[in-house]
Amino acid sequence: MVPSSPVESNNGILCARLVVNNDGGWIGLGFSPSGTMENSQAVIGIYDEDTVLKYDLAPGQTTPMSDDKQTLQDASITTMDGKTIMEFTKLLVEDDDDVEILEDGENIFLHAWGGSALGYHTGRLSFTIDFSEDTSRPIPPPVEEDEVGTTNSPVLALTPPPLPIVQSS
Repeated sequence: MVPSSPVESNNGILCARLVVNNDGGWIGLGFSPSGTMENSQAVIGIYDEDTVLKYDLAPGQTTPMSDDKQTLQDASITTMDGKTIMEFTKLLVEDDDDVEILEDGENIFLHAWGGSALGYHTGRLSFTIDFSEDTSRPIPPPVEEDEVGTTNSPVLALTPPPLPIVQSS
């Protein structure tokens, strides 16, 4: 997370890299007010469609946002050595309808991945991050390409390149 400067400008960004042992599947990172899909949004990359887009989420429904809300930058989805890798940069504060990513306070993230077509999750998890409290944690070293995804669990790194802020595996 790169904070707003000045703080009141609401122009911070989230740089993310998600890696899953899932050759050519889809990957999603959601932003949730409650920890469920209800009233949430997500960034979802679908390798077979070569797309990384913002979606509105609801139980049993995943809908791409309109073109004017597709504000991601540096978005890509690739595969390498049996892993699917999605990267993107997203504004922390966007439209009034979007879930805000807080610089100070608890954020609830949803992470899911699946097969070649967007649909049922092969795996999923939710987690919270308070970026204001995260500064005291030691920053792990950069993830080398040959170390990423060495287990069957996904690797999630929310990063201001080149050093990861958070990594779970």
